[in-house]
Amino acid sequence: MQSILSYIGTGQANAVTRHELQLVTGLSDRALRESIAYEVRKGVPILNNQDGNGYYISDNADEIDRTARQEKSRAVSSFIRYRALQKSAKKIRREENQCCL
Repeated sequence: MQSILSYIGTGQANAVTRHELQLVTGLSDRALRESIAYEVRKGVPILNNQDGNGYYISDNADEIDRTARQEKSRAVSSFIRYRALQKSAKKIRREENQCCL
């Protein structure tokens, strides 16, 4: 099977949707996302502007920086949610333990 990179163009004008990628690669949605994530971890700047136009390889440093900032913001928000859920679980456990003493 060809690399996912064979199907993703360079530049936003050449973006391809996940659905289109699924059709040409035969990969499941999950496998496709994992394949894209793998390439990004290897250093390929595959971007998705969340505008419905799809994925593309960027050769524009400003685009890559903007996407990196968005990802950082998303990661921080996810971590804040994670911590809040941990605190909720801890509080419930404490209340459960107190009720049964």
